[in-house]
Amino acid sequence: MLEFKSREDLLSHYKAVSERLRGPVVRQRQLTVLETEPELEPTPVPTPEHLPTSAFRVVTDIPQFFTDPVILEGRVNFSDVIDLVVAHTQMRPSEIFARRRLHHVVYARQLLWALAYKHCYHLSLPRIARLSKTHATDIGYDHTTVLHAVRKSHTFSQFQELSDKLDELRKKRTPI
Repeated sequence: MLEFKSREDLLSHYKAVSERLRGPVVRQRQLTVLETEPELEPTPVPTPEHLPTSAFRVVTDIPQFFTDPVILEGRVNFSDVIDLVVAHTQMRPSEIFARRRLHHVVYARQLLWALAYKHCYHLSLPRIARLSKTHATDIGYDHTTVLHAVRKSHTFSQFQELSDKLDELRKKRTPI
């Protein structure tokens, strides 16, 4: 049995045995989405050889979901559902996604979620919940809350009418 006189001896022995058994420890770098800023001077900090020398800044501004200009062919976006429900209920999106529990606010929010789940195939329940935030620091809602709205959708009186309007919109966007 080996005896170690200090903690450093034990750690160095453990490291040597670990390298012998597993090979040298190579840690993979975690990638971060970066955006180049050409107007800045290159950073004086030495960079690895495989990375170009230029200034970077981490992209932190996420565009608002209801100002997203991307329209995909044959697809209804979350912003389309928001626009439809806002026009139908005469409420602002910030009112719909506020943490209020008034009946008409909850009804509009649940109606929006149920329509989004039915017509936005590309969005999962957690994604719909995350998109339903009022400002950048809000974490949105929980996916189980959206699931409750989807299961309750058969009780909504205007659900089928609004669903038909979204079907028409999707057909307009579908290429012939």
